[in-house]
Amino acid sequence: MAPLVTCAYSISTVVGTGAQGSGGDSGSALSSQLYWPKSVFEYNGEIYIADTYNNKIRKVSQSGIISTIAGTVTQGYSGDNGLAINAQLSLPSYTNSESNRDMYYVDSDNNVLKKVSNGVVSTVAGTGTRGFGGDGYPATSALLDRPSGAYISSSSNEIYISECYNNRIRKVSSSGLMSSLAGTTQGYCGDGNLASNAQLNHPTRLLVISNCDLFFTDTNNHVIRKFSGGVITTVAGIGGSN
Repeated sequence: MAPLVTCAYSISTVVGTGAQGSGGDSGSALSSQLYWPKSVFEYNGEIYIADTYNNKIRKVSQSGIISTIAGTVTQGYSGDNGLAINAQLSLPSYTNSESNRDMYYVDSDNNVLKKVSNGVVSTVAGTGTRGFGGDGYPATSALLDRPSGAYISSSSNEIYISECYNNRIRKVSSSGLMSSLAGTTQGYCGDGNLASNAQLNHPTRLLVISNCDLFFTDTNNHVIRKFSGGVITTVAGIGGSN
């Protein structure tokens, strides 16, 4: 039997004081205030934060200085094709930055996926109206219902979206068309068969690895599931909503 290897880790705070609030921009991230942050992503030594209840996306530079790159604190839906710092967001839940320096975020309560490029915000998927529809059409005309996570593939230029309330995993192709990969209605079934016929229950986060397998948290089913070659399987957990 191989020897047991243990590693020692320590925990430290890198952003926030522990006090609820929205202040601190242009100063040390350790002195700043956040309000129910739900997502964090690191790229090239910079940290991107979905500061959910502040309705902002914030960034911590390599030198530890925090700034707001999207949102105004005021909850709402506005700002497309203008400066992201003047846009209104509603409970952003996820953020991601890719090698081309574009930053994406899920504006969850507005039911859209947005992109910030050179400081300007635009919509990538969704219309701002809650619902389900639009497969086979441009993603900007599709309807989403409380998207909660996204994965942006820099190699294929495809975008994967977990739609919590529609119980689906959807994809935006490199040409901007929307499709559904997994899920139909709320429930738990389908393992070993086509993912498009499976039932999910509030999927939230997802990840695509190099061989194009997609993993996602089927949150209210208490499992991790995998999409590979169009087939869905469970890789962790026993499933069910109880």
